[in-house]
Amino acid sequence: MLAGFVVEGAPPLPDGRPDMRVALFRPEQATFLDTWDAVGLRATQSTDFTMDDVFVPERFTGPLVGGNNIPAPFYGLPYTATGSSHDAVIIGCLEGALDDLAELAATKRPAFDPRLVIGEDPVFQEKFAELHLRTAALNALLEQTGRVVMDRALAGEEPTAREWFGYTGGHQHIHHEGIRVLNELMTLSGSSGLYSSHPLQRRWRDVRCVSQHVAGNNGSLRRLGAVLSGREDVR
Repeated sequence: MLAGFVVEGAPPLPDGRPDMRVALFRPEQATFLDTWDAVGLRATQSTDFTMDDVFVPERFTGPLVGGNNIPAPFYGLPYTATGSSHDAVIIGCLEGALDDLAELAATKRPAFDPRLVIGEDPVFQEKFAELHLRTAALNALLEQTGRVVMDRALAGEEPTAREWFGYTGGHQHIHHEGIRVLNELMTLSGSSGLYSSHPLQRRWRDVRCVSQHVAGNNGSLRRLGAVLSGREDVR
């Protein structure tokens, strides 16, 4: 079993960017710290670790970004192509939360009008439908932009700036819109979704936590906006 890490304190490259390196080592060479006491994603166990006087041979190290040594189209894309794995977490949580709310809609009764369940309320129905479609739109965005980029890669071509920043900007949008959708799902659940025993609050916390990642705050929306505005020097 191998684990990887990005070396801290990386020396700068000529253009000023840090020379980020990845190293592979045995888990028993590290001391894992019980530091992951977070609001969400608790099961990931994203703990810190320390290493003391461990030598890593150069053949077990490499650049975090750079040339591709794997003969497969996907690996010819920039490193940020992996952002779609985060989108899957967001969309999965949203779809699970929609299912949670559907169950509540069939049984939960308003405190001041217990004659009906909330799923019979036309206002609830319309808002629930809107949140369902907004989630479906995020999924469609991920599929469409991802397909455009992969089609380019399979053809041995580079995506255009508009295509690439549409894809990576989509990551940013999915994270931010995912937070908004889940906030509104929580509102529709009333007090039921607040209990620790209810899965809706866990999904709410997980989306809020994963959206703090750089994949959801990558600046690509600004770059896409610049490209759409006619700028040709966007990187």
